[in-house]
Amino acid sequence: MRLNYFKKLFIFVVILGSISTSNVFASSCRIAEGRLNFGKYDNFASDASAKTVGEITVVCSNMTGDVKYSLALTNNKLSIGNGKGGLLYYNLYTSANYTALWNETNLITGTVKNINGSGIDVKPMYGEIILGNKNNMTSGEYTSHSNPPMVKLIY
Repeated sequence: MRLNYFKKLFIFVVILGSISTSNVFASSCRIAEGRLNFGKYDNFASDASAKTVGEITVVCSNMTGDVKYSLALTNNKLSIGNGKGGLLYYNLYTSANYTALWNETNLITGTVKNINGSGIDVKPMYGEIILGNKNNMTSGEYTSHSNPPMVKLIY
């Protein structure tokens, strides 16, 4: 029996932000909500991995100049559940070829450009369901974070 699973992953980012002492700007920056959607996932397929691309947005205000920033993923064992005991494990990457695991040393970096005192910068993030998710799987919509991504904004 082949089952199709509908998986959605919504990343709600927790800001652990810190301000670099070398930053002379009085800017206020935050991470806007990031989202990934794996769509339908069949864990009985021959290649039971699923890849997707999402975005994460940094928003700044009170800017007097451009703001360089880094985003660090502070936890790496990520999972979501469906409320019925099913768990889905996944990884986040900084590279489109899914080889650079996002963590506290392999960062997403960017610059928020100052446009009349505020600005935004949008960066891609890459998600992949970990092979071997066949245990603890039940059909349903997976949107409940059992171990959500925690992202640290450094600027």
